[in-house]
Amino acid sequence: MLLHSVGIDIEMTIERSYLEAGSLTEGLLKHVFRNTLENYQVELDNIKRQFNHDDLTFPEKIVVLSFHD
Repeated sequence: MLLHSVGIDIEMTIERSYLEAGSLTEGLLKHVFRNTLENYQVELDNIKRQFNHDDLTFPEKIVVLSFHD
């Protein structure tokens, strides 16, 4: 069995708020998910035949909770 582990390491200057890093990460993940859905449908269908699952969906705007929430 092949197992991959993926991590995201962000080094950036925060100019206004730590939420800037969250916004950057949100944009990156949305780009990866959209690209995967648009360009790898054959592979996703093959995986779905072997491991039945719902299609990947993600909201256009994510909910951001503050530290106090």
